[in-house]
Amino acid sequence: MRVIWLLVLLLGCPVAVDDDDSTGDAVDDDDAADDDDAVDDDDAVDDDDSADDDDAVDDDDAVDDDDAVDDDDATEVVVDCSQLPAAPLSETTLSGPRGYHNLAFDDAGFVVGSDEYSLLRSDYAGNSEVFVPNFGVAEGLAYLPGGDLVASQGYAGPLVRIAPDGGSTVLDPNLFAYDVKVDDAGRIWTSGSLGVELFDVTRTDPDTGETTVVLTLPGPEGVPGGQPRAIEFNRDSSVLYMATATGYPTGTIFSVPLDADGNAAGQPTLFVDGVGDGWLDAIAVDACGNLYVPDSWTATLYRITPAGVVTPLVDWSADDGDYGHAAIFGSGVGGWRTDAIYMPLPYGDDKVKELVLGVPGREFQGTVINAP
Repeated sequence: MRVIWLLVLLLGCPVAVDDDDSTGDAVDDDDAADDDDAVDDDDAVDDDDSADDDDAVDDDDAVDDDDAVDDDDATEVVVDCSQLPAAPLSETTLSGPRGYHNLAFDDAGFVVGSDEYSLLRSDYAGNSEVFVPNFGVAEGLAYLPGGDLVASQGYAGPLVRIAPDGGSTVLDPNLFAYDVKVDDAGRIWTSGSLGVELFDVTRTDPDTGETTVVLTLPGPEGVPGGQPRAIEFNRDSSVLYMATATGYPTGTIFSVPLDADGNAAGQPTLFVDGVGDGWLDAIAVDACGNLYVPDSWTATLYRITPAGVVTPLVDWSADDGDYGHAAIFGSGVGGWRTDAIYMPLPYGDDKVKELVLGVPGREFQGTVINAP
């Protein structure tokens, strides 16, 4: 022991009792528990690196709505015209929407129809509101590019243009139009009457209201006097179909070719007859070119191929309250299906029926294969 103390005294080095060594080597704040090294917030738990929101959970990369679940890319729809269902996939009467003789879909997910008193605007969930009060009975309805609605008011009423806020302008005060369609150029087509006895297919300028007779159908004896009740274009708008109401032994549909300016490029010719008993209320055309035509007398919906083959699709004769009057393909916005037609029920409290056909309408922009 004396030797040890002698060495300490000679060397001048604190060995046995050194606070910095007895407790400083094992737990040295500067080394073993150095905040800058062992537990360095910038390195071990670096918010900018290990849990960097921009890298590890980058909304633009890891969960990119435009890439991971892109409806336009991952679920592109192809319509195979050789595989269409032989019957509707479902038939549902909706609780909210109302429609008398026609319907029209806007771009915001609403459908407009008449309850025979006012124009109502409804969503798919069943919520409805009055769009144009005290409008009365509405016949044809169709939307123009830009969002204005064209409506035929009553059996002998005017053709009016209605703004999104409900304000209206009379386009033609004397034109009875049962059916109203808008072509790809934004022109208004109607099946109606410019006089008491002569029924015509007409075209109206949506800005000036000027109405022009496009054609008059031949009657049963080959003379003018046919009554076009419903009209619709084929898929590329090169043909206009016209379904009749009275004056023919059975339901009769004419067709006429159209030029690029929307003028008749020939005379109307018989497309098909024998469609029900002769009171055809509507025409809808699908992406394959098939026509869907309801006949009032038989309370039946018919599908007609572009070649003129007629097939009964749905028979509502057991309960004419289920008879769907018009036939409008859904918009695909707000829950409305593009592969279903929507049909107002004038004999069923003006409710609206959804009939899922499994094929979209003529405005479908996707791929179509095996078209007839």
